[in-house]
Amino acid sequence: MSLTVDDSTFASQPGAIQISVYKYLDYHKCRGIKRMFYGILLTVPKSILFKLFKWNETVYDWIVTCELFTLGCVNPAVIINKEKGLVASYTDLTSIGDQATPVVKISVQPLHLIKNMKTKSGQRISTVALYFRDMEHENATAWKDFHPLVPNCFTDDIDACLSCLEKIRPQAWTDLEFALTQIVDKEKEGLYHVEMSN
Repeated sequence: MSLTVDDSTFASQPGAIQISVYKYLDYHKCRGIKRMFYGILLTVPKSILFKLFKWNETVYDWIVTCELFTLGCVNPAVIINKEKGLVASYTDLTSIGDQATPVVKISVQPLHLIKNMKTKSGQRISTVALYFRDMEHENATAWKDFHPLVPNCFTDDIDACLSCLEKIRPQAWTDLEFALTQIVDKEKEGLYHVEMSN
């Protein structure tokens, strides 16, 4: 049972990745005494943390991020620009029915945190994401948005990251490449709806 994620839905390919406390703190640029404090506190079991400290923004975000990587969906992604940290992730936002809602999200990721492999522009990587409902339209058949993160930025466990990458079907890479041909400015952050052939 999750603490922050809606249990009424589940990922077809969950990340199943355990992230590192210290990589998480690196991601949020947490330094000094604050880093020492959270470096100890975040090792407490998440169920206890949630019960006692869910009001704390850092603690709550830590739990959400952990659940994103264990329960969230694995997506194909590619590094658009290594120096700028730009990554493009592809998914289908459809939540009900079989009418596809293909999208690409271009986001900035802290690729400098990746220590378990070399990276370059054009490189295929995986992302793991949680999906968000459209709260203004209760009967929407598609998620409003998704929040992809690069697992290599949150753990140095190369086997776990490679396992995540291997979950991506060959067709998904083809879909990502085709979707990217429809985006004129690939270095502009945002969510892009694309058209895919049947």
